[in-house]
Amino acid sequence: MAAPSRFPQGLSVSAPWQFFGGMGLPNPFYYHRRFDDFDILPAATSGWTVTGTGTATAGSADGGTVVLTTTAVAAEFEEIQGTQVGFTPVAGKKTYFVARLSLSDVLNSAFVAGLMPITATPFTAPANGMWISKASGSTQLALNVANNGVTTTTLFPVSAITLANNVFFEVGIHVTGGASNTLQGVTITGSVAPSLVSYIPQSGTGAANSTNRAPNIISTAPLITTLQATVLAPVVALQAGTTTIKTASVDFVGAFRER
Repeated sequence: MAAPSRFPQGLSVSAPWQFFGGMGLPNPFYYHRRFDDFDILPAATSGWTVTGTGTATAGSADGGTVVLTTTAVAAEFEEIQGTQVGFTPVAGKKTYFVARLSLSDVLNSAFVAGLMPITATPFTAPANGMWISKASGSTQLALNVANNGVTTTTLFPVSAITLANNVFFEVGIHVTGGASNTLQGVTITGSVAPSLVSYIPQSGTGAANSTNRAPNIISTAPLITTLQATVLAPVVALQAGTTTIKTASVDFVGAFRER
């Protein structure tokens, strides 16, 4: 095993003239961040709101999980969302969202994962937000960008991933810094893979399961000026597509925005 790298003077992301320029630790406020590995069950006391007719319970998988379970009623859902909004895709600042989850019944369940205003109806498109979704009855994944009441949906290529029951996969959204959604300004990309940020042996190899793979799609949404003035919160929700109980295991959720 290789020896760890050592930086006896510390490591900094600050410019020499900034307040933390002489501190030997990275600026902890460089990114506004919220991430949860679900070692503690989501609840109001941990900053999560649980909504729906089903349940959200602690899972027994390695790494900590929360299990969303629907009732045996079609279109019923279970949702977890950050209790407080705090993420705005501001022009000139990079934004990231990532989640890792698995579905008990890929074909007959729907899910959303992304950033939305506070909502008790996550399967109804908000006026502003960005999320990755899958409808019941299909395995097609989509990146959705809502701006001022207009939702633009960009489909992932079918070859991006083959979803399987009870097999984890990761979804991610990246908003580049810029003033609009042109290639010279903001670009909103969507990624999906067995692993985007978690480690597996293929990491860094450039293979299909690698963590350094390029985004699968770029949103075709028009100018997103209203979206860039809306404060959002991370959300993951599962919906039953048939009259049988569906479950989703959520391993982690994270949202990050450059200050």
